[in-house]
Amino acid sequence: MPMRIGRIAGTLTLAAVTDKADLNIGVLPSNKPYHVLRILRVKMKMTDTSGNATTFTGQISNLSTASTADSMNQVFKAAATAVANLYDATDINGWCITDGNGKLYLFPTPDAANGLDVLSYEIIFEMIQ
Repeated sequence: MPMRIGRIAGTLTLAAVTDKADLNIGVLPSNKPYHVLRILRVKMKMTDTSGNATTFTGQISNLSTASTADSMNQVFKAAATAVANLYDATDINGWCITDGNGKLYLFPTPDAANGLDVLSYEIIFEMIQ
């Protein structure tokens, strides 16, 4: 079965600690209920010009609503990272499925948010369907 390497990158301005970025993996074929993929690398960096947030704990879920930490829908959870530091995980190698819309969801989960927090992110994945 052919595999495809993909990359999703962007920025997200956070007004609330529950804000998320939709990671659109791609349009689903009509005969497939979801995509199967392996996350290879996750990079995140958060800036806060107000000094309000001090840490963030990025999570990726296949639920569009904030998943409970350590639930079955949690695809990936980063270690708590200080604001302004780069979180870069290259040894993930985690298989997962998207939701029925072909999406995963990135929740930065900062300890505080007020609209002045910006998360930059890059996700590298390998998709088999």
